[in-house]
Amino acid sequence: MQATDTLEEAARKLAAMHAEDSYPDLRVYWFPDPSDRVLRLIEVSSEFGRVHDGCVDPYGFDADHGLPEMEVALLAPDEWRDVHEGKLNLPPGWVARDAKEVWPGHGE
Repeated sequence: MQATDTLEEAARKLAAMHAEDSYPDLRVYWFPDPSDRVLRLIEVSSEFGRVHDGCVDPYGFDADHGLPEMEVALLAPDEWRDVHEGKLNLPPGWVARDAKEVWPGHGE
């Protein structure tokens, strides 16, 4: 990744690098940050157990080694469905309808 990458470009590159040797059903969604500062991702796979109760709680990572500050959540497919059905809340500022699928990249 390059410092000149937009957050969306960085999200696509990071998702592709991570997914190469990952779970075959992995889907990665990027959530635009209005401040254009934090790379926010949700990864969805049947390999992830259901762990969220009421609200998605992402892991936070400081900017390091050319990567921007990041927040990443791992969801089971039924949790992702619950997000879209309004049964599981996203963190403040994360909007489900704004999510863009960045892996495998054919959009949703």
